[in-house]
Amino acid sequence: MRLPLLTSVLLFASLARAALKVNVPSLALANLLQPAAPSTIRGQTVVWDTFALTILANTSHAVVSFEIPVGVKLGWIAMGFGSAMKNSAMVVLWPSQDRSHFVLSPRASPNGWALPVAYTTNSSAYFQQVDAFDLISTDAGNRASFIRALTFPPSQDVFPAIAITALALDTPNPNQPIIVASSPVPPTSDDPRSPFTMHDHKSILTMNLAKPYLTKKQLSSESSNAGGNDSGTSIPADVSDNEDKFPSDTLRQILIMAHANLAIVVWTLVAPVGILVPRFCRAHPKWFGYHATFQGWIVFPSTIVIVVFGMLAGHPPTDAMTRTHQLMGLTLGALLLLQVTLGLLARRTLPPPVETSSAHYGGTKVFTRSLPQVIHMVMGVSILLLGFAQTQVGLALYAHGTLAMLYLSVTLGCAGIFLLLFFSSLVQLVRTRHREGRSWSKSIFGLGRTSASKPRLRINLRPMNDSRPSFVMEGGPNAPPGTQQGRRPASLQSGQSIHFGSLHDRSHSTTDYDNDSKALVSRSS
Repeated sequence: MRLPLLTSVLLFASLARAALKVNVPSLALANLLQPAAPSTIRGQTVVWDTFALTILANTSHAVVSFEIPVGVKLGWIAMGFGSAMKNSAMVVLWPSQDRSHFVLSPRASPNGWALPVAYTTNSSAYFQQVDAFDLISTDAGNRASFIRALTFPPSQDVFPAIAITALALDTPNPNQPIIVASSPVPPTSDDPRSPFTMHDHKSILTMNLAKPYLTKKQLSSESSNAGGNDSGTSIPADVSDNEDKFPSDTLRQILIMAHANLAIVVWTLVAPVGILVPRFCRAHPKWFGYHATFQGWIVFPSTIVIVVFGMLAGHPPTDAMTRTHQLMGLTLGALLLLQVTLGLLARRTLPPPVETSSAHYGGTKVFTRSLPQVIHMVMGVSILLLGFAQTQVGLALYAHGTLAMLYLSVTLGCAGIFLLLFFSSLVQLVRTRHREGRSWSKSIFGLGRTSASKPRLRINLRPMNDSRPSFVMEGGPNAPPGTQQGRRPASLQSGQSIHFGSLHDRSHSTTDYDNDSKALVSRSS
């Protein structure tokens, strides 16, 4: 009951976080590209969890505008043109020290992972800021915007020549890749070359620069609102009359957050518990029911939902990391389907048990592991490790800030606890096998009783209708002399008797039983 409740809480928190509302002055942005007719303006507004980004373009220029809502601490925000850090050109914006305007700093990162470098302090020939349109306010949020040409000449000195290709904004282009990064820590000064800290937020977007931006209603009211002081409609819905190929950005954010939170709960909490149940609870008669409930009724259907959410929210991958995340997700879903099938097959192919038939003293069942069982166990742990890796890739792509650190701590902590418990249980199993008389090699690599050692005498003495633990006595030709320490004799000699106080204060001798390791029947019966 607690796990579904926790999942519901996380999902509702995700919906509240994803449903970010900002007001984008649509007509005012379009009018910044005059004298182009508003009906010819193409572009899109994309709303993320901490910002809204609008890119509008005519035939020669584009206007870029960030809306940062109240409550989001802005140190700096950057937009990169392209889908990868290496050789990308970007523009970094941050509020000035006196909070009167935004500082604009064009930079490039030719080495990929190094901090971007500013190549010039004067970029006014290529970037035009609109200070009258910008906004820096603790009560109304922040708005930072600039106008740039769609293409840059080869003679420009703002970016290195290798970044020119990624710098171009192609119109009409329905899949323009954009990278956005930000940090709450501002640069040290207003100098465009000031150093700044590493970002704690990164988003990879795909902007549609091929669709008309303004609705017919906005175009009809444009003449009566020529001043451009339009508060616009509440974004995140696309403001085009055309049906978009992808869901609206609010719905996409909801799907992404639901996808992420479900994946973290299922693959860092539920799935590890489901694997640890058969490791530690095999003596419990209902262990398989618990294991099947966790893995078959929670993990498997939840993973299907997770994959569907990811497919609905996903854009075509524009970089290797996103492509890897999508491929790993599909692989995880396919492997889990195979794993559930193997689990059912392993359950149906259990070998016949070796069972005593003494009705008075109770019986015992000894199973060996079939090949489907062994494959099921190894594959289950492998899939879980893949699930841990998949959550880390997803967090690296989409999470940021305090939430990212919380999720990262939870996933790494759960992975560490699982690995510690699981492998410590394997070490204990190997030691137990060795104490029972098996060699170290067979103790480590023996997958079942028959493959690890010869069949061994196993007697389970338990009074009928008695809930107290039974007394298990094991012995056989492989048992070393060191195990003959009274509490568990390696074998019983003829005439030797053992007294069990719990069995009605009676003594029993080995002569009371047939000398058969497969069926131990009391001679008195």
